[in-house]
Amino acid sequence: MPTFEPMPPKDSLLQLSTTYSMNPTAPLVDGDEKQLENASEPVILFVDDEPRSLKCFRKILSQDFEIFTASNAAEAIEILEARGSEIGILVADQRMPKTTGVDLIKIARAQWPHIVPLLATAYIDIDATTEAINEGHIFKYIRKPWDRDQLKAQLKEASKEYARIISNAKLVEANRELKQASEAREEFIRTLS
Repeated sequence: MPTFEPMPPKDSLLQLSTTYSMNPTAPLVDGDEKQLENASEPVILFVDDEPRSLKCFRKILSQDFEIFTASNAAEAIEILEARGSEIGILVADQRMPKTTGVDLIKIARAQWPHIVPLLATAYIDIDATTEAINEGHIFKYIRKPWDRDQLKAQLKEASKEYARIISNAKLVEANRELKQASEAREEFIRTLS
């Protein structure tokens, strides 16, 4: 069984929510340019221990989104480790055996902070949900059973948030490049003097 300790990103994924917000001049690392270029429609990872929910989610949304599904947190982490740079939205059921949806989201965000997380549940766990929202771990709360149109609308909002994150990263990178060019120009002018 995989461990759930956050590890350094294997694929040097964008550290958008942490690195770029804390240090906007941080350079992109190898592979980040590919993530920025391929950031059109985010891929969704849906995690739920109920096979019927997985099937229903895929059926409702496969026309609009590319979807990966996992039946537990360990399987989700395996998918993220293999395909994390492709996944832009994580929808996790709150009540799953061994790991809650909030805990899975925290693990995923620590390693893949570009992912927009949504929490789905048929049960209202006010304390866990409020804590996750207040700490910024989840973007939206989805109540199960979901309404098809409302679910699509929430995922479209999450897609817009993902696009905003990627757009901001592009701007940060462009600013970093401009700053480097300006510094090089100033250095060149100093050598001429």
